[in-house]
Amino acid sequence: MLRFSIFRGMYKLFILFVLLNLVLIISSTAVRAENKELTLSKSINLALKNDLNLKLAKVNLDSSRINYSKNKASNLLAKSRYKRLNNELKLAEAKEDYRQTKNELIISVVDNYLSLIEKEVDIKAKAKAAEYERQELKSIKIEVSRGERGYVDFLEQQTEYNTAIFDLKQAKSEYYLLLKDIELQLGLDLEDRVKLTGINKPKLVELTEKKALKKAVRNSMTLNLRKEYIELAEFALQKTKVLDAPKLNLKESKINKEMAELNYKKAAENLKNRVKKKYHMLKQAIGILDLRKQQLNQVKENYDIVKKQQKAGLKTKNELLLAENNFLNAKYNYQAAVTNYYLKQLQLQKVMGLEIEVLFDELL
Repeated sequence: MLRFSIFRGMYKLFILFVLLNLVLIISSTAVRAENKELTLSKSINLALKNDLNLKLAKVNLDSSRINYSKNKASNLLAKSRYKRLNNELKLAEAKEDYRQTKNELIISVVDNYLSLIEKEVDIKAKAKAAEYERQELKSIKIEVSRGERGYVDFLEQQTEYNTAIFDLKQAKSEYYLLLKDIELQLGLDLEDRVKLTGINKPKLVELTEKKALKKAVRNSMTLNLRKEYIELAEFALQKTKVLDAPKLNLKESKINKEMAELNYKKAAENLKNRVKKKYHMLKQAIGILDLRKQQLNQVKENYDIVKKQQKAGLKTKNELLLAENNFLNAKYNYQAAVTNYYLKQLQLQKVMGLEIEVLFDELL
């Protein structure tokens, strides 16, 4: 009786142990499944949190702010305009460096994320193409056995099939490599496959070139810095005149002012050229996006027709496979156009001196 009680107690402990392990396994599986989902918003936030270059730029900005406050306090007694402008200049440069680093990081994350979506569509298309070529090879093999086709036809189709398989493997390899790049960028340890959430249909920007140029000039921190350089040079020139400095010193001060003015003009011209270039690249991206959307609609319409015909016995399974492959290729081309459009829009916003986070609501 005692032995039976002990055995029953041990049996209950064993059952409890098994149940606990099952709970842990199910929980860990659920966590892994949850972690597989990766949104664009989450990707951006993780990159902003973990990127070392951005952290360095932030530390540099914090240090510049401390130095600015210290120098501003020490200049209260001296009341030196030159020191005040120079102090503001250093802080402005640190702010611009941080902003550019942040914007470049966000653009890189968006590029990688949307490219990963492209790769997923590409893999589906190439898998369907490989299946089509396999079915073609199977059909030709039967025809060769019947004497309806030559062996050369079989070899040619074998080559087509091998090429399709190679392209599929290549697409999967590219997906994996890009996924590893994203892992490093976000500081994550992802599975081989992750669930990506789609993005909204692009809302095309309504912006004229003239308006883009105006905003860029107004927001340009570089031009503002160049203006301050001119002020510093002008102040140094006036100081040289007041002190009745040697002629060489006066000439040097005049040259420095002229150089500061020319640098401002050069920076303004470079900015306008960059804005014009990015603006026209965006317009081109809009044209490509519209074209790819039309092509996708046409191919989708044809695919739907072939599906109905195949069900009615008017089309073969291989003809359906070909139509589906064409549809997936058109879908891939459209996704690539979407990626290109968003990147061109972000790049224009960046050169216009805008905070590119304002686009997130449209993307997500």
